[in-house]
Amino acid sequence: MHHLTGSQAIVGNSGRRSSVSADPVPPDDQIDDKQSPVSAADVAWYTTKDKILRQVLDWVRRGWPLGQINSEFLPYKTRQHELSTLRGCLLWGTRVVVPVELRRQVLATLHNGHPGVARMKALGRSYLWWPKLDEAIANWVADCQQCQHTSSAPPKAPVREWELPRAPWSRVHLDFAGPFQGHTFMIIVDAYSKWVELVAMASTTAEAVVRALRRVFATHGLPDLIVMDNGPQLMSATFQTYLARHGIRHVTVAPFRPAGNGLAERAVRSAKEALAKLGPGDWHTKLATYLLAQHVTSCPMTNRSPAELLMGRRLRTDLDRLHPDYVPEKPLDSSGGARSFQEGEWVYAQNYGGDPRWVPGQIIEVTGPRSYRVQLGDGLTWRRHVDQLRRRRLPPQGTITDEALSGLGIPSSARASSPESRSPPEAQTDNEGSTDLPVVTAPTLPFEAPSEAELQSPGIPEAPGMGPPTAAISEGPRRSGRTRRCPAYLAEYVCAIQEERGVTPGRQARAAKRAADWSKRQQAAGRKLAAPDWPSLLEQCDLCRTTFEDVLDFAFGTKCENQVAMYY
Repeated sequence: MHHLTGSQAIVGNSGRRSSVSADPVPPDDQIDDKQSPVSAADVAWYTTKDKILRQVLDWVRRGWPLGQINSEFLPYKTRQHELSTLRGCLLWGTRVVVPVELRRQVLATLHNGHPGVARMKALGRSYLWWPKLDEAIANWVADCQQCQHTSSAPPKAPVREWELPRAPWSRVHLDFAGPFQGHTFMIIVDAYSKWVELVAMASTTAEAVVRALRRVFATHGLPDLIVMDNGPQLMSATFQTYLARHGIRHVTVAPFRPAGNGLAERAVRSAKEALAKLGPGDWHTKLATYLLAQHVTSCPMTNRSPAELLMGRRLRTDLDRLHPDYVPEKPLDSSGGARSFQEGEWVYAQNYGGDPRWVPGQIIEVTGPRSYRVQLGDGLTWRRHVDQLRRRRLPPQGTITDEALSGLGIPSSARASSPESRSPPEAQTDNEGSTDLPVVTAPTLPFEAPSEAELQSPGIPEAPGMGPPTAAISEGPRRSGRTRRCPAYLAEYVCAIQEERGVTPGRQARAAKRAADWSKRQQAAGRKLAAPDWPSLLEQCDLCRTTFEDVLDFAFGTKCENQVAMYY
């Protein structure tokens, strides 16, 4: 045991004060009131300093006024029967009404541990109250930087769909995919028809993208709008200049948000899944297989395939051949029938050696399904295809003379198979009009008739059946060998004029006079032609149903072409 002096001894009696304290109390100026918890004494002291709570505390003690009060006292008046005082503090039930000066310190105490808004409100409602407490707690949590940095992401906004275009290939979506299986491709989707275009890209530079778009736009045309992301090749000056040159507007989606270009992103996903299922093989073959299947498959939204919406037709696939009526047994012939010729037919053969371009000739041999051998007028033979031949029509039988055939360059050997030609004797000219019509002598003309050399010159070919001025004329008018039929719509009609106007001797005389005038005109033209048998033509024209007198009127400038073709 050791002896200690009184100053060193520890006092055991708690009623006595030790001269030495183990934990000295710091001075008042060194205490931070904001770090110390709020006590009831603080609440009572600051309540007396708050003019609103001081007045409410007085009304609670002495009674509430019966008249109207200011709006700032309304939250307290609605609770006047639940308010009370205890040791200078205002209470609402068991909850302490906190003065304005202590509210921020109390909120900081409630937010210890950084609870959320709901937990902080639940904790505060257990101990305290003041007007708009819930709003103050929500603002305190929203202003806390630590809570904002560590809080979860807000709920995503609903996806806003693009407007449906009014026409195909009006708005297209563009994106890149890859590298996928060692390849990179550019995908273009039409927003109207959902038509997908995949282009394999060896490079994704701006120049390569422009070249790929040129090929695609050459098939489908230029769009009005392109939706794309913010890739460097798409934002380059080269690409922007290409779009501006063609008047194509472009829209870029928000960076790092692929959902803005969801149509292209979904097409990329579908393409990758389909190409992966096709397995190994040629890359271009797999692309073509996927694209054909995508173009012919109906869309669930429209129940029509992209090809029908974009092109207006269905693409033919192997499945279409299952239907027996879809593919005809024989291909449809839209050529209208191929031309063909027989031996002995008169044709024009194309001349590749100079003028004239088409030379008359006759088919002498069929050398193939579409080839023939043609004999010309000078005895030469050419081999020609059917596309190098034209059908040649000759005048009716009995009107082609040897002189006319020789003038056309047809040899005498070829005339044997041609229609028979006749050369009436010259004596026939004197006897032709002697039966019923007088012979009219041609008047003296002030000009000379063309010579025989001029009529047979190459520049003016001689008309078929017409010889020199002294040549004889065949009997009667020349008639066509084709069958003449009345128009079907006039089959049940009768010409009333013809019934009333019969063939009278007076009309025969007028016809004879007009025939004489006709002979004069023909002889004045340098051709000595015998007058036809005019009385035999005094019958009704079965083609135009006009009388012969009307026909004679046309001979001098009127309208019946059918009858004139019979004798002129």
